[in-house]
Amino acid sequence: MTVHLRTPREAFAAVAWLVCSADKSGSSAEFRFLYEQVQELAIFQGCDRVEFQQLLGTTFSKLFQALPTGELTIPEDQVKSLIAEIRALLSPELQVEAYKMAEALA
Repeated sequence: MTVHLRTPREAFAAVAWLVCSADKSGSSAEFRFLYEQVQELAIFQGCDRVEFQQLLGTTFSKLFQALPTGELTIPEDQVKSLIAEIRALLSPELQVEAYKMAEALA
């Protein structure tokens, strides 16, 4: 599965969707939590809630259009491919921040 993420922001949003889709649900509380987490990062400086919500929407579309099944969860075998794509876009420091966000969200 190749999603064609282009920016570190999209990579962060993809991590968020990986974690959120694991339980097949999402909530406004998760959105608020995510926004609070990323607004402290330099790559999200100047990103308001509306822009962040649009980023999540765009990334959601990319992720789930790339899935052959059309389901709202990512099969385990395709998660590895997506993680490789995410890692290629994130510096080691941002990989740590993405891990922290995912751990806190889970």
